[in-house]
This record gives sequence, structure tokens and C-alpha cells, in this order.
Amino acid sequence: MKYSLLFLFLLAAFYSNAQTQPAVHKSNPTYLLDSVKYVKLPLFDINKIESITVIKDQPAQYPNGAVLIKSKEDAGFNFVSLAQVAKKYIDDATPYMVMIDNEFITDMSDVSIDSSYILRCETLSTKDFRHLQNMPAMIILKITTATKDNIEKTKRIIIRG
Repeated sequence: MKYSLLFLFLLAAFYSNAQTQPAVHKSNPTYLLDSVKYVKLPLFDINKIESITVIKDQPAQYPNGAVLIKSKEDAGFNFVSLAQVAKKYIDDATPYMVMIDNEFITDMSDVSIDSSYILRCETLSTKDFRHLQNMPAMIILKITTATKDNIEKTKRIIIRG
């Protein structure tokens, strides 16, 4: 009896999970920044954008659509990968994770950032955090971008005591 109930429970769980999964997996649109194609849109200052155009009606060329971004004349991007940034702060043999603006980056492949958009980089250890004590020793590269809010936060003076 209990095996038949277990089988019915597993069947119901499988059926309900199958109903919640999308039938067709749509990938991201194509990103073009100044006519250069990117798999993932690089991180850069949004104030350097002159115009954005969304293309939805060219399925032969862009099956999932496209986002065309034109930057201002003086944008002068210098995109670097997260691995290149990490190489400046961390030894090659040391395992590391990357945080950008307090969010962990789970897939660092194809992620790039404009070097002038990096406000600050800090290296932390998993041992510095109480809830990460059970993890193996690892370096956390914390990147803070030069957004208006982050720049304002660096100007604040906090007095404690």
C-alpha cells in the first residue's frame, strides 16, 4: 500500500513540475553595442548611451529579436572580463567568487565590464562571513560599480559610537 502511495506521490510531483516548465525555451535577444555583437550585454555607465533600438520583426537575422545600442561619441569603452579583473587582485591558483554591487555572479563566462565603470574592488574571504564558515576557504572579489548611488555612498561619512 505504501509503495503505491509513494508511486502516486512521485507521479503527481512529476506531473505538476512538468506543467510548470515552459514548453519552448527562448534564449536572450542579440545585443549589439556600437555594431559589436555580445552574448551578454557588458556592464557600463548608462549615461554613455545615445540611443536604444529594439528589433522584433527580423526573424531570419535575429530569431529572438535584437537590442541595438548606440553610445555617445566620447564613450571610449575598455571592456575587460571578470577573469582579467580578478587576475589583478587574486593569485591564479586561488579559488574565487565574484560579487558585483553586492550580488554574486553565478556564471562569469561572457561577462565583461568597462574598466572605467569600476569604482572599487575589494578582496574578502569566505571565513570573514559567519554564514559561509562551512564553505572551503575562497576569496570573494567584491566589485563596486560607478553608479550615481555608489558614488554618493562613498562620499558619506558615518560616525559610530
